[in-house]
Amino acid sequence: MSLRIHGKRTLKSPAGLDTRPTSSRIRQSLFGILQDRVPGSKWLDVCAGAGTIGAEALSRGAALVVGIEFSRSACAIIRSNWQRVASSDSAAEVFQADARVLLRRGFVGTLSSVTFDVIYFDPPYESPLYGDVLPLLPRYLAEDGYLFVEHSRKRSLPEQIGPLGLHSRRDMGQGGLSLYRHRVLPAERADQAP
Repeated sequence: MSLRIHGKRTLKSPAGLDTRPTSSRIRQSLFGILQDRVPGSKWLDVCAGAGTIGAEALSRGAALVVGIEFSRSACAIIRSNWQRVASSDSAAEVFQADARVLLRRGFVGTLSSVTFDVIYFDPPYESPLYGDVLPLLPRYLAEDGYLFVEHSRKRSLPEQIGPLGLHSRRDMGQGGLSLYRHRVLPAERADQAP
């Protein structure tokens, strides 16, 4: 199966039902929210699947995309897809790992101090990973960053994940997309007033 992204480029997709590519409707919503914030941005794609979100970000000018995917065969497809769309000004790396373990341990080397402008988390809809991984993500998000969580429209998500608050939720078909951002408390808003 092949997938189409921005610029009419096609990507490979893993065979079988283990990996569910993000629908074009959800991708359009995501990139509609971000618009001109993509060029030069740093992305973390957790449960990357076929790497469609990372490929779309790279094709729109993201500077760095890091993916985490458990499936070895999916990782090979992600690497291939990202190499096809990455420019000479961008970097992409995918880790074949259990997201819970890698995110608890943290990245090493040049990625050890990186915070991401956008984190996209898209586990299988019925997965227990939501409860295990969501609390680990805020430490990787830049102060003005965006955490997007793809989920079944039936799933309820917390209003707060550490310092992040639910900013918006959009249900589309069987899926949904929730956006979390750093909360600014009313007292902080008053301190920032002119």
